[in-house]
Amino acid sequence: AKEAEAGGDMRPLATVLADNREKKDQEFQEKWRLMKQGKNRPLDADELEFLEEERRQERARERRIREEEEEGLLAFQVARAEMTAGPQAEPPASSGRSRGGAPAGPKAASRKRPLTVLAAKPVVQAVKKAAASPASPTG
Repeated sequence: AKEAEAGGDMRPLATVLADNREKKDQEFQEKWRLMKQGKNRPLDADELEFLEEERRQERARERRIREEEEEGLLAFQVARAEMTAGPQAEPPASSGRSRGGAPAGPKAASRKRPLTVLAAKPVVQAVKKAAASPASPTG
């Protein structure tokens, strides 16, 4: 009776905890609602301009990377062709056009003939055989 007069709460602990949890949930839902209001608004002109510029820069980066890869592939194909053909092979024209009038480049080179994969003998076996054979002492 003294606790009730002093303003104490005589409710069971489970009820007090449930009320506190419900109050916290309501506060969270209110904060969440306020936060979500800003996410669904339309973009303004500055934000659209920024996003478009980012997209343009990303496309330019991707185009540069693709061009570098194509140039590297063409250089590899030319070097491989020189190695397989030997020194008598004439280098491809670098004027931008091939003899047929079609533009020279990685796509034109790939249309001429399909890529072939050269097989190489494993060197590991030769090294193992050399190590296994007794070496003749010199000296």
